[in-house]
Amino acid sequence: MPKTRLSRRKEDREARHQLVLDVALELIEERGLDGLSMHKLSKELGYTVGALYRYFPSKSALISSLQCQVLDVLKTSLEALMEDVADVCASEPSLIGITYLRGIITFYAEYTRHSSSHFYLNSRLLGDPKILVEEEDAGGVKERVQALMLLIGMAMMQAGVASEQQEALKKALIFWSGLHGVLQVQKIERYVPGGLDMVDLSKQFSQALLLGWGASPDDVVCADQYVKQLDERTPFELRADVKGVQREKRGE
Repeated sequence: MPKTRLSRRKEDREARHQLVLDVALELIEERGLDGLSMHKLSKELGYTVGALYRYFPSKSALISSLQCQVLDVLKTSLEALMEDVADVCASEPSLIGITYLRGIITFYAEYTRHSSSHFYLNSRLLGDPKILVEEEDAGGVKERVQALMLLIGMAMMQAGVASEQQEALKKALIFWSGLHGVLQVQKIERYVPGGLDMVDLSKQFSQALLLGWGASPDDVVCADQYVKQLDERTPFELRADVKGVQREKRGE
């Protein structure tokens, strides 16, 4: 069926909306979140400031949309990882949860390298005491963070380190925010003799958490073997390349 003028107009608007988000993310990557302003963004796009406000009524609304997109892509990647974990652990389903949690560690270490602007936005969301998104714009971000915590929390229960959902969600938040904190340490790598192995540091962090919460040391060792199999199937650097994930979602 041929496209109507209305549907073409809608597609054009959606494409321009996505272009604004893409350019905003590029500016954040170059200058940081504090270097992003509606004026600078409009100049980069060749729009008037007024035209830009037709797409996003405020910087808060723009950051909210960016954050929602970043979290959507992250969730898609982590859901795909869970599917692969379930497949490789088919003969030992009791190890699915712990393998998934250990797999997230390797994924995130690559995520900081291959999707640095996305990692940066998530880190600012978690760690910046400043309010980046006003309450009226925050609904979509809250929903997506909760969805991510449910995904990780489910793995906590499968791993046997949480017995009910509320406990699992709290531990999921500790796990996710703590992992962000550990991986941000890489910026002081040059001051550490011999450098830092961020994957190893992250694994030590997660192992300390999981063992402290009652996971079996043997299960952690077995899970790490399954994580190696996952990396052989699809290298984690490809899993963590969000641009590839976005292209796939858009059908490009």
